Formats: sequence, C-alpha cells, structure tokens
Amino acid sequence: MLIKMRTIQKQRKTKAIKQKAFYYFSLGLNSNEIGKLLNVSPRTIQGYMWRDKWKQKQKTPQICYTVAQLYESGLTYNQIAQTLNISRTTVYNYLKKTRTFKQKGGVK
Repeated sequence: MLIKMRTIQKQRKTKAIKQKAFYYFSLGLNSNEIGKLLNVSPRTIQGYMWRDKWKQKQKTPQICYTVAQLYESGLTYNQIAQTLNISRTTVYNYLKKTRTFKQKGGVK
C-alpha cells in the first residue's frame, strides 16, 4: 500500500513537471533553458518532447518581433536575454530569423 502511494505521488510530480515544461516549450524555450528553470536534466525534457511528440508552435514571430524591437531600441543581446528570460543564443537566433524575414520582403 505504501509503495503504491509513493508511485502515485511520483506520477503526480512528473505530470506537473511535464505540464510546466510544455508551457515553457510553447513559449519558445529550448530543453536546456526549461531544464534549468525546473531543476531537471535537459535530457529528461528532450525525452518528454520526443515521447509526446511536442511540435514547436508558430508563436515565435511575436517574440521575434519583440526581440527585434528591443534590439533596435539599443539593448544588447545580454540585456534582451535577461529581460525576456531566454538565452543569449536564442536572442541571436530570433534576430537572425527576423533579418531573413525582412530580406524576403516581410514586414518592414
């Protein structure tokens, strides 16, 4: 009986972590960033992504636009990363996407 209760508690904890991880994933964070926030191995997050077939939602244009605006207002990559709670590399990648989009004739 005690073992069954522990198993149920562990399942609830795992489910809660998985829900939070998916929320952060839908915000555009990668497995390393999510792992740091939830104090879980990035490989565990990658396992959740793979098993549950998480797909990146096309919500990134909004955050890309926000990053571009902050960069154009004079903030550095580090300042933008701290403001939005994302990594500096993610800021770089979003700016790269924005520049490519503008070069292809997107919103200016």
